[in-house]
Amino acid sequence: MSECSEIKKTEVIIVGAGFAGITAALKLVEEGIEVIVLEARNRVGGRVFSIENEQGIQVDLGAQWIGPSMKRMHRLIEQEGLTKVKTYHKGKSNFFLADKVRFGHGDLPPLSPLYLADVWQFINKVSRKFRHIDPVAPWNFLNANHVDAENMASFIENNVYTQMGKAYWRIFLQEALCMEPSEVSLLDVLWGWQTNGTMGNTFAAEKEWIKESAYSLIVKLASKLRERVLLQSPVRSIEYNDDTVCIKTDKDCWVAKRVIVAVPPELAGRITYIPPMPPRREKLTQVFKQGAVFKCIISYDCPFWRQQGHSGIGYYEHGPVKATLDSSPPDRDEGVLIALVSGNDAKYFSRITGEQRKKSVLSCLEKAFGIKAQNPLSYIDKDWSADEWSMGGYGAHFKSGMLTAYGPSLYEPIGAIHWAGSETATEYRLFMEGAIQSGERAATEVLHVLDCPGFIC
Repeated sequence: MSECSEIKKTEVIIVGAGFAGITAALKLVEEGIEVIVLEARNRVGGRVFSIENEQGIQVDLGAQWIGPSMKRMHRLIEQEGLTKVKTYHKGKSNFFLADKVRFGHGDLPPLSPLYLADVWQFINKVSRKFRHIDPVAPWNFLNANHVDAENMASFIENNVYTQMGKAYWRIFLQEALCMEPSEVSLLDVLWGWQTNGTMGNTFAAEKEWIKESAYSLIVKLASKLRERVLLQSPVRSIEYNDDTVCIKTDKDCWVAKRVIVAVPPELAGRITYIPPMPPRREKLTQVFKQGAVFKCIISYDCPFWRQQGHSGIGYYEHGPVKATLDSSPPDRDEGVLIALVSGNDAKYFSRITGEQRKKSVLSCLEKAFGIKAQNPLSYIDKDWSADEWSMGGYGAHFKSGMLTAYGPSLYEPIGAIHWAGSETATEYRLFMEGAIQSGERAATEVLHVLDCPGFIC
């Protein structure tokens, strides 16, 4: 291993203090393993982060919502004494699709029987396709190469038959993927939906949120680790063999038996590995790219859209805002709208000023909710692509043909290196729930190796 002036030792190093890394650390500590978590930022949480706005309301700038079947998140929320809030669904939902404005309820627009039949036939078709996919190894799917070769945009074009239906699925996927559907493999999308269990679970993934913020949950969990979490400690190199790792940060040199790298694959690719990663893993970090997204939080003196009979839920085909949701605190008078800008629109947003972004978002909200939308108390946005230690959101996706070629490298251990993070999840991939599941899996791998060297057990 490389020489250092001072070497610090522990049993397991974890790189990254998001839900995946903190979960892995807590599981290992419970088993009596000595752990150190190295985090590049001056905070924990990764792509989960909140701040207090000008009105004193805690608002999530990153991951926020949970679905009813996300059992790990619900268990932790209850364990830490936090409060769940149901996403407001009463009233009309806005759907600006195929150059028409329609009002529905919930996540599905008020389509004519023809259009509605088209939406449901597509749901049934993809449900039949993904039910045969192994959530642990989608590349082993019988027709994996064929499915992986097609992108999501072409699949929509060939399998949705009405213009309204095509518009609905394009906008639904652009918001969910933070990429254009043409940029993402069909197999990648089907795999994600399979890890959710059902399409119903996918549609229900934004049913609730945490009043105190999702960030407050990760802060509470990380506090249990105390001095084991070292902030402002970006990992620059990992020297490894089958039994040991030597890790260098800007300040320290650590030696351990194992390391769990729990950061996005693209970010993990910026670490220097000695010896270099195998070619397939190296290529993975180059082709597996983060999506682009701005999360915009707009606060008003009251949730005026409710008074007008709107739920705040909306999907918009044209204009930078792709989706809106009501995130008004249940114990305050103020109203809070969330506006999501993703894909190519988010890339454009990154090139203009904050005032220009605000003007553009408010213009979209005015079209949806009326002139009152132009008079917010405050406006905040977060560009996750500009975040040095995230490089995008909500997660990374494969282009056509890349998942079958490089997917197995996502979480195959290499020497003493193990991998975690929501991109590696096999349940609720790319959600907070998935990040937690991936941390549990990686910790279990490490415990097995430490208990059974060479896997001879």
